[in-house]
Amino acid sequence: LTLNSHNLRLFCLCYFPDSQIALQPDVLWQYDRRTVARLFLALISGRTLPTSAAHGKREQLLAWLPDRLAELDSLDFLPTAVLHDVYMHCSYADLTEKHRIKRSLNDLIRRSLLAGDFKDIAVGDNRGQTATDTPEVQGPPKKPVLLVVLEWFTSQHSVYRTHSRALAALRGHFIVHAVGLDTAVDAVSRQVFDVFHPVSTDTALPQAYALAGELRPDVVLYAGIGMFPFTIYLSNLRLAPLQL
Repeated sequence: LTLNSHNLRLFCLCYFPDSQIALQPDVLWQYDRRTVARLFLALISGRTLPTSAAHGKREQLLAWLPDRLAELDSLDFLPTAVLHDVYMHCSYADLTEKHRIKRSLNDLIRRSLLAGDFKDIAVGDNRGQTATDTPEVQGPPKKPVLLVVLEWFTSQHSVYRTHSRALAALRGHFIVHAVGLDTAVDAVSRQVFDVFHPVSTDTALPQAYALAGELRPDVVLYAGIGMFPFTIYLSNLRLAPLQL
């Protein structure tokens, strides 16, 4: 096979992490950056790349790709179903700057969101429930609102074991809302929060975004970022004065 612009997609389809053909990203990028960006992200995304060839390709691309992602203008053509795998599994690389690709992905995601139907939620004084509805009536101020964004949080998951008591303790200081996939948070773990808002996998991002717009929380706390696509996307928007 002599690579050219006509058979580039066939090459990408047949190219695997273990392929013995040397990867030449600069050359491939010149043919069709959209097509090869899909290939490169797929090559990086694997949780386990146990062979020297596969591991070497990930090391090479984690050094090369971050700067090139700035040349892309949209997420529409990318394999968005595995972007969170790139975000998370880069941690298994040896490269010193292995996490740099997260910044590039975040920049691209944020640009795409702001170009679409999403925007930062204005940070002002009328947030959550930090003030009473009628200031002239004397009484204790209402608790500020905290929104926890969850990934896996079933009662059998390690995140529940490590985080549940601390999150429950926050109810002494905040009205604690949580949002998460309805399949990733069970009946036991939902009891940690004052209110749990389930969202569906296919509409998680717009649902969670709309919830933040309705609650206008004083604080947004991400229990984790990287296991699900919607948490990565949501973290690239300003939803509260304080985001952790």
